Amino acid sequence: MKGFFLKIKYLGKNFPDTFFWVKFYYYINIFFNFKIYLQRKSYIVNNQNKIREGYYICKNYKSKELSRFIKEAVKIFKKNKTLLFQGKFNQKKKHLYSYPLEKDSTHKNDFFKLASNKIILDPVISYLSQFPVLNSIKIWYSPPNQKLVDKSTQFFHIDHEDFKRIKVYIYLTDIDKNSGPLHIIPKSLTKNIYTNLKRKKQITRRNQKINDDLVFNLNKDLKLIDFSGKKGQINFVDTCNCYHFGSRPTNKKGKERLLLMLDFTTAFQRNLPFFKKKARLNKKSDLSNKILLLTHLIDDVKN
Repeated sequence: MKGFFLKIKYLGKNFPDTFFWVKFYYYINIFFNFKIYLQRKSYIVNNQNKIREGYYICKNYKSKELSRFIKEAVKIFKKNKTLLFQGKFNQKKKHLYSYPLEKDSTHKNDFFKLASNKIILDPVISYLSQFPVLNSIKIWYSPPNQKLVDKSTQFFHIDHEDFKRIKVYIYLTDIDKNSGPLHIIPKSLTKNIYTNLKRKKQITRRNQKINDDLVFNLNKDLKLIDFSGKKGQINFVDTCNCYHFGSRPTNKKGKERLLLMLDFTTAFQRNLPFFKKKARLNKKSDLSNKILLLTHLIDDVKN
């Protein structure tokens, strides 16, 4: 009986992981939660959408506040590095270690303020066309000289959670080609590749991990977007619409990769409850309200 009610509560988990069905679920969810949709829609900002073709790279933004968050994140990582390697945070991936700041009672509120910063939040709002939900905020670490793990995120895949989603990556160190940086295929090319692979019955779902040869056999001249960059670079990527991989080993001596990851989706994604979505609070300009709007569903996310 409990399983039945969970299936109803998290209705989106029952839909197939394809572009058609995730879009269908998204609009059905909006239909039954239209008031919430309108309230979140009212927060749309009047700035140009910088995230084109599913990604945007911000290389030259500098501020004392960003520098402070970078230093603090590096400090937190060094303090918890040993525990991270011991698997104290339910670590499943040996090629990508993850420290969940959203569960760190000492630091989470401060980093939620970072997520509410205009330089990060405004492009996300513009792209999603509504005020987003912050699902998680984590420190990611890829060790040097890691091995290639079959059917892992080191292979091309598309995330399955939402119709549109933005992951923001803030580099805590310089990341080059030997660090296993993120690589993506732009949104329009991803759709073409996915459609062809599905028509040939070589894939059945978006999140299926696929080998390079399946991709490059369809487009031999395909050029990937390489997200190598300096410390402080901010990257925006729609991982639900762009084929991507990261933490992949190189032929040369590898280097570590350390970054801060903020995961934004709509309030109508598959892993959130179908009903009981909270409305907006009071003043748009109030920082505490923005933080609460971003995070009020965070405990309801079903992984």
